[in-house]
Amino acid sequence: MANLIKLLRGQGFDYIDGPIRDHKVLQVWIKKDFDKTAIFDMLDDLFKSPIVLIPYETPALFVNYSSTAEYNINVGITALEQLLKAANLGEFGLSTKIKSGISVSIAYDNAKAIDYAYGNLSNYFYDKDSDFKYINPELFTQANRNNLVIITGILFAQNLEVHIKTSNDLDTKLGSELTNLANGKIDFSLANSKEIVMKSDLGVMFPIAVKAFRLNFDKGKYISMKLVTDSRDFF
Repeated sequence: MANLIKLLRGQGFDYIDGPIRDHKVLQVWIKKDFDKTAIFDMLDDLFKSPIVLIPYETPALFVNYSSTAEYNINVGITALEQLLKAANLGEFGLSTKIKSGISVSIAYDNAKAIDYAYGNLSNYFYDKDSDFKYINPELFTQANRNNLVIITGILFAQNLEVHIKTSNDLDTKLGSELTNLANGKIDFSLANSKEIVMKSDLGVMFPIAVKAFRLNFDKGKYISMKLVTDSRDFF
């Protein structure tokens, strides 16, 4: 199995590893303490430019069930429960039903990416008529400190597949019990006595990774953008 997180990183995307799924393309975030960020506003609400930004959409062919995000059991169950909650698929108490285990692998399929080209965005900021939309001292300060981060792309997927490997034999009824609990939204089945497989059509294109750049300004003048995938905790 290929490592999904490494594959995403190679394409300039950061895997979203948490319950927050408010990411939008052309959303501007502000860098907070350490490596954390928080949503600031949408680009259109902060800046103006005569340059038209044109998104492009492509199939994410490298994202499929053969590429997985792998976790140790406790971290994996926590990540999975956060994911299910974020996708409005419910809470299943997996941590109480699976007492001990080995690993959790999470994979996606039916994926696509919506992105904006680096050159298009650079021209947007570089144009002589580009400017901040209104007077905002905090915006100016954070821009000049290079603390603004813009999301230029989001990778979405619609299908989810999870494998949970345990160290003890599972109850043979666990698959049907969890499927009933999911009200048909998720199918749980036992691959063998020590592995349960979860499959779901999320029903919507669900964000799983983002591409983001740090904006560099000097005295309010745009200088450049730098990819921030070298920082694992931004999103």
